[in-house]
Amino acid sequence: MRSEIDQLLVFCKVVRLGSFTRAAEELYLTQPAVSAQVAKLEQRLKVRLVDRLGRRAYPTEAGKLLYAHAEQVERLCTLLSEAEQAVAEMDGELVGRMTVGSSPTIAIYVLPHWLGLFKREHPRVDIALAVIQTKEAMEAMANNMYDFALLEGPGSAAGLVFEHLMDDELILVVAPDHPWAGCGDAITIDELGRAPLICHRQGSGAQTAIEREFQRHGVEINRSMVIENNEVAKRMVEEGLGVSILSRLVVRQELERGTLVNVPVKDATFIRAFRIARRRRKYESPPVRAFLAFLRDGIARRCSDPPNGVDDLDNVDPRESVDGAS
Repeated sequence: MRSEIDQLLVFCKVVRLGSFTRAAEELYLTQPAVSAQVAKLEQRLKVRLVDRLGRRAYPTEAGKLLYAHAEQVERLCTLLSEAEQAVAEMDGELVGRMTVGSSPTIAIYVLPHWLGLFKREHPRVDIALAVIQTKEAMEAMANNMYDFALLEGPGSAAGLVFEHLMDDELILVVAPDHPWAGCGDAITIDELGRAPLICHRQGSGAQTAIEREFQRHGVEINRSMVIENNEVAKRMVEEGLGVSILSRLVVRQELERGTLVNVPVKDATFIRAFRIARRRRKYESPPVRAFLAFLRDGIARRCSDPPNGVDDLDNVDPRESVDGAS
């Protein structure tokens, strides 16, 4: 019976979104898996339910009839999930599912710590995380694909509300044998403008913050190369192929090992914002509300505790402030 219900739920998603691809993304399945579920449903009912015309999926007359009834199954499944959650919460246990979209830097260098702490405290919360660029994440949020998204840099979209989470400091790093590594002094942004700079993807939050600061000083960027992956950029800098301005979170381990060196830039600050994006007036389930409060508390406590610094997120546990422990 469960497999038959799953087939109906997948079918509903395809019809509602008009796309097998988008249904797969929202359900965190592969497109072949979604197609297989619909095909099994068609085989069981011995009728064609969906026509594919180009990239769009349209219900047949039989599909429209089934969809009208299947929506009731969807509602019943939602009610059942809410009932199970309500019973679990009577015992103080948080139960449910949370879908999150996150830009790469946040997903790799920020979220694992907080999700790990939260999951240990609430093991019955299922979490689905999609790593996606900021622009695509906002489009997905506009289509109601995630409960919320964690994004880098500026941007806006109709129907979404944005909340500042934290500032991310970007710093200049060079190879240990670079002349600036041993000078002991800050360089000027004019000097930096003459150096071969390994840049981020155009339009990214990091590159936008960097270009804004260069423009403020009236200095042109000397682009050496454009690399979309932070790990690749670090390796290029270590090999002496240029200098780069990267998140302090991203280069923390390399700075500790000495394979990269931070060089201060006089009178220049490179900052981008990490933000929470949510749909306006969208219902937030208890797991979503609990995690966002957990994340806000942890980040706020880290920001108010200067000795930890932006690159020491792992040493802050928001439960200490919530539970009153010292």
